[in-house]
Amino acid sequence: MKLSFGKTLAAEIALVALLILGYFSADIYAALKRQNISYTPALECELNQKSCAVTLKDGSILETSMEPKIILPLQKAEFIVKNIGAKEVKAVIRGLNMEMGVHEYKFQKQQDGTFRASVLLPSCSIDMKWQVDVFVSKNSGEYGGGFITWSKNRP
Repeated sequence: MKLSFGKTLAAEIALVALLILGYFSADIYAALKRQNISYTPALECELNQKSCAVTLKDGSILETSMEPKIILPLQKAEFIVKNIGAKEVKAVIRGLNMEMGVHEYKFQKQQDGTFRASVLLPSCSIDMKWQVDVFVSKNSGEYGGGFITWSKNRP
């Protein structure tokens, strides 16, 4: 039985499409999962000035703080997140005034509603403005809030 050129080409295109879909399936799933997060946009409150709080879509308060207030190159910063009912916490941090990659950190539970993470941001020759997106997982869903901070290239 001889297949026509058109049918053979269509079968090859379908096979390539399936291979591409399989290769990107984890990324597609992650993107769909992120769409289910209720996110509150970033505040103008800067974590290097003071603790910041935002009301999440479920009505709870997400409070985030960091120490030290001035982050220098190769210096770790301790982030503390407080949110009643949170089961897991993670942060996604990216540079705003220069492309420095996207960095994800998982927080360790300290006690009910309090989480801590030690973060080492990439160093740069300029002062960096960072977007800090904090996501909490709860029984009722996933929620997120955004914050801003700065790192300095020297004291």
